[in-house]
Amino acid sequence: MSNDTLYRTPVFSARIRVSSAVSTQLCSEFGPGSFTAKDRKDLLIHCDRHCDDYEQEVAHLQSQLLYIRQQQKRLKNHEATLRSQNSPVRKIPNAILEIIFNLACERNLLQEYPWRNATQSPPTTISSPMASLPALSIASTCSRWRKVAMSTPSLWSRLRLEVISGIHLSHHDPFIHAVMLHLRRAQKCPLDIDLYVAGKIRSTCATILILTSVASDWKAFKYDGDLGFGSYFPPDLNLPLLVSHGPISLIFG
Repeated sequence: MSNDTLYRTPVFSARIRVSSAVSTQLCSEFGPGSFTAKDRKDLLIHCDRHCDDYEQEVAHLQSQLLYIRQQQKRLKNHEATLRSQNSPVRKIPNAILEIIFNLACERNLLQEYPWRNATQSPPTTISSPMASLPALSIASTCSRWRKVAMSTPSLWSRLRLEVISGIHLSHHDPFIHAVMLHLRRAQKCPLDIDLYVAGKIRSTCATILILTSVASDWKAFKYDGDLGFGSYFPPDLNLPLLVSHGPISLIFG
């Protein structure tokens, strides 16, 4: 940590001393011995100039205060970083962290938002998006956890997807982006997919197309919806891992 020195500026000194005696004299004297018009004009000019000095000094002090608060914030962050070095979790090897993360990350729930089906409520009530996305939450905790999460494809391979039939989302939609992100980080890890499709519109949406493109990586697949599985997926899917590990689980509403 660098040794930052806080330099203190000299105390501001006013050039004009506002005296009550002068004020009394200005208000009470008259005649030849009183202040002339030129005297008063000169005093006003000096007052204007020194009022500007005060404004500049106020701006300077506000800037200094902002700088001091920023330095204080930096110091507190640095202190928190130093204290975190003593955390017991830092002593856990990455291999053990990977096991713990896999146990904590049972399934990543991705639900279309906003839910655009007026006749059916979403099957799962989500209190917080991050609470339903354990892999993403783990990867967002700190740089070390992110490194472990990114090198553990299995964390991203277990997905629960809740979508609405007939809703066509572009590939720029946040939901589609999140699905693609998880599949990309799962790499070639066998996928465990739990799909729920609400509605009775026979239409192939972007989510179905994405899942179809990675069907060869399905290890386990559960489908639940108002229409049959064949309403959305072609009959000639290539499912080498699914055939060798078990059948598709289908539930119809």
